[in-house]
Amino acid sequence: YGKQWYQRRVRAGFDPDKNTVYVASAFGNKEITYDYLVVALGLDIRFDKVKGLPEALGKDGVCSNYGAGNADYTWNVLSSFKSGDALFTFPSAPIKCAGAPQKIMYLADAHLRKTGVRDSCTLTYHTALPAIFGVPKYAAVLSGLAEEKGCGVEVKSDLVEVCGRNKEAMRPTES
Repeated sequence: YGKQWYQRRVRAGFDPDKNTVYVASAFGNKEITYDYLVVALGLDIRFDKVKGLPEALGKDGVCSNYGAGNADYTWNVLSSFKSGDALFTFPSAPIKCAGAPQKIMYLADAHLRKTGVRDSCTLTYHTALPAIFGVPKYAAVLSGLAEEKGCGVEVKSDLVEVCGRNKEAMRPTES
């Protein structure tokens, strides 16, 4: 059928008028022409988009669901958490699964209840979105779930900087 799969990064872009895409290759940019084009986008995890996050990740209670290497540390932090404030964030940049930051919050809630320390913990979900979730019909249900679980929700709250050793998570200042 004349199909070919190219696993390459698009560098210079697409030219739909010429049915051409420009990709990077070992020998520079390459033109690929097509009759039909299927683009499967991957996401690069960009911890560097939050100031201080790459340095803080994996210590001082700063965790991530993304990356197999982060899961053990996240569990260690959660299992030793007995009191205080836990923040769960949804960034303004695209992420692989929009539900993941809420899922870990609800899992943390269940674990803290099971271990009998939930009453001494505050769980708050910070999202860069104007609602708890981007799809209104799900946002309504998830808002109710967060309220039922006693989890706070802060909308239009984008994480822009982290200082793990000081236990600080900063949002943009309003101008």
